[in-house]
Amino acid sequence: MSSTFEWPVTIKFHQADPAGIMFFGHVFTLAHDGYEEFVRHLGYSWPEWFQNKHFALPIRHTSADYFKPFFAGETYLVNISLSEIGDNHLKFNFEFFKEKVLHARVEMVQVSFDPQSRQKSTLPAPLKQKLQDYLRGVPHGG
Repeated sequence: MSSTFEWPVTIKFHQADPAGIMFFGHVFTLAHDGYEEFVRHLGYSWPEWFQNKHFALPIRHTSADYFKPFFAGETYLVNISLSEIGDNHLKFNFEFFKEKVLHARVEMVQVSFDPQSRQKSTLPAPLKQKLQDYLRGVPHGG
């Protein structure tokens, strides 16, 4: 059975234009903030994940689809899951909902990288095992 990690986020005043609508580029920051919460949820500390000497996961690709605007002061639920766990890459999906209405979807692809050799590497087996619970099919909606 696949799970989704859910994380609430409230849009800040400084993230919006004078009409109160969030600047579109902030969705990437929100997705990465949710990603950091997901990493903690998996049981990794910040240094264990972001300063690991054995593996790193730089972002290779990211994209977003927008369906509805985001408004300052409103809270949205971010559903975080994976649509692919490869030998040396991960594909994350971030879906932003307000009252079950999809507002945006962000896809983030990361590659496994060995910081010592500076070469692509195989994802650590324990990490792949932890992530399996969050693997699901391609996101839907929109």
